[in-house]
Amino acid sequence: IETRVYKAPQHLAALRNAVRAYGFAVRDVVRAKNRLKAAFLSRGIQTDAAINNADRRLKWIQKLTPPHRQLAEWLGRQLDELLPLRDEAEAWLLKESKTHPIIRTLATAPGMGSIRTAQLVAIAATPERFRTRRQFWSYCGLSIVTQSSADWVRGKDGQWERSQVSQT
Repeated sequence: IETRVYKAPQHLAALRNAVRAYGFAVRDVVRAKNRLKAAFLSRGIQTDAAINNADRRLKWIQKLTPPHRQLAEWLGRQLDELLPLRDEAEAWLLKESKTHPIIRTLATAPGMGSIRTAQLVAIAATPERFRTRRQFWSYCGLSIVTQSSADWVRGKDGQWERSQVSQT
């Protein structure tokens, strides 16, 4: 086999699984909230964040016609079941991250909290495997990327000329 495949060290397996579970839980909660909101928007009812709260949702459900209430109630129950699971996954992630001292060190960087640093360590695993820090930053999604969609613009004389517009 000529292609080399990287496998994370075994001591990071629990952290990687906690990060994976947290990611699944967050995506599921977002999906459930979007579905619930879509049930109202499909009937032309603009909502606010109150529909995500189980205690205040009933007022909004009363605005729906009876055939659509059942779907909104079901989606609300689904969301109510997913929220404690997300909190449980977050607690698991934070508990698991405390077993890795590097996470405390990385969390001192501006903008890097305990969850983000745990995700970074789980993804990158061993930074020594990268030749340069730029490759490491790019792999982790921390590098600055310059993108341009309008390199040429029309000048005052109507001719095309290269522009110096770049955005990061």
